[in-house]
Amino acid sequence: NLSLAMRENEVIKLEPDYTTTYEGFDPSSAESYIAFEMMQLTNMDQSIALAEAVQNELVRTAGRKNNGVRQEPFWVLVGTTMPAILVELDFICNPAMEKFMASESGQQKLALAIFRGIERYRKNTVKSVDKASPTTSDVRKAERQTAQREIEADKKAATVEKKTRTDITPTKGQIIYKIQFLTSPTKLRNKDSRLKGLSPIDFYKDGGSFKYTYGTYRTQPDAASDLKKIKKRFPDAFIIRTRDGKRIK
Repeated sequence: NLSLAMRENEVIKLEPDYTTTYEGFDPSSAESYIAFEMMQLTNMDQSIALAEAVQNELVRTAGRKNNGVRQEPFWVLVGTTMPAILVELDFICNPAMEKFMASESGQQKLALAIFRGIERYRKNTVKSVDKASPTTSDVRKAERQTAQREIEADKKAATVEKKTRTDITPTKGQIIYKIQFLTSPTKLRNKDSRLKGLSPIDFYKDGGSFKYTYGTYRTQPDAASDLKKIKKRFPDAFIIRTRDGKRIK
């Protein structure tokens, strides 16, 4: 299968600057097909169901031979965010098949078969979704449960905040540790969403920037215990030392 796909995809090398057009994809490299497989897995089941529906209609409506459904890493199927198939109608190397595909009647049957296959797939998909769809009462119950969980989470966060927060009044010349988590070119509003749920918050000016800090700690280990929590929202957060409201670098 891989050899066949490589041979089919080789045609893109005929295009000028194909490495840029196809984002560095090398049709002759086995490694390039690893990403293909990962992408195809996203909609694999749906793609197979669609392919089988179209294949069955090509046999039933157009009288074609059933050669089965196969999975191949072809470029034309890559990067799609939906079920995707490549339909091989027949083989022009066979004179009878070539004549059938070249005729208006043959083309009508083939087109109708593809249409009916897609239509059948869509109907089956809609039925599955409708069957699995929750009732109105289920939705409302889920909404109430979600709201209750959010309330409980807020209460828990508030409790944790109260326990871990260290409100101290530093004396003159005392070294205080803080967690710097955000830099802004302008001063943020008190209700800025980025500051929600954080207290106590302070900031200092450094050049033309406003740098925001969280907490006041007597020791670095005390600050480190809260740093993990802050990093969940601000991965680049780090601990700084301050004296008399100014950072010690």
